[in-house]
Amino acid sequence: KDTTATSVTDSAVTANQTKTYTIRCIDKNGNTVSGYNSKGWSKKYAPVAPKISKLTNTSKGVSVTWGKVAGVYGYRLYRKYDGGSWTKVKDTTAASYTDSGAKKGKKVTYTLRCIDKNGKTISGYNSKGWSKKYTPVAPTITKLENNYNGIRITWNKIAGVYGYRLYKKTSNGGWKRFKDTTATSFIDKNISAGKTETYTIRCIDKNGNTVSGFNSKGWSKKFVATTPQISGFENTSGGVKIKWDKNPCVYGYRVYQK
Repeated sequence: KDTTATSVTDSAVTANQTKTYTIRCIDKNGNTVSGYNSKGWSKKYAPVAPKISKLTNTSKGVSVTWGKVAGVYGYRLYRKYDGGSWTKVKDTTAASYTDSGAKKGKKVTYTLRCIDKNGKTISGYNSKGWSKKYTPVAPTITKLENNYNGIRITWNKIAGVYGYRLYKKTSNGGWKRFKDTTATSFIDKNISAGKTETYTIRCIDKNGNTVSGFNSKGWSKKFVATTPQISGFENTSGGVKIKWDKNPCVYGYRVYQK
């Protein structure tokens, strides 16, 4: 390296490697203008403990991001809760990981060590760690579809929660709860053709307590009744009997012939 500074970082190193360095002066044309220490100075590279740079609540859990450490194969992520001990979460070669095992409503603390390709730890770690209270994020409704039986509502799964509570906007602009479920979709059959319905959703625990916020604007869909499909015919003494599936969201049907 040629530089005008008084320090440089050699990132082309590997863990436990010893390198020897020396240095001499140069002019602006790159010509050397001093001697150098032929013996040099040596240093064994011991990776420093990784530092977590960001903890973020996401739909899949707590996202943990850290700075890369030169010359290492990967990292070992640990977690603990207040009063507990460090537990290994994941070995990874990436510089981030989303912990879907974080307990909702709890302060969770993370730390990291460097590892080699054999899974051996080769650095220290921050014993204090970095902490975050895992609060489930509000679910996002990803799809509203006109279904033969009503409007099918689909949303993303949120890590660490028991279930979900669906709400429908009322005529006065408020929200009315209408369904608790552990699934990630539901068909709202209590609707009328041509009417626009607006929905929102939040997470709940097993006791029915809400454990997340919600999108106050919601997501809207106009219900358009699907085309009826004739399912069969039957010759009867009175003539031809025509049969179709019942649509619970309409008043009735109009039958045509040609």
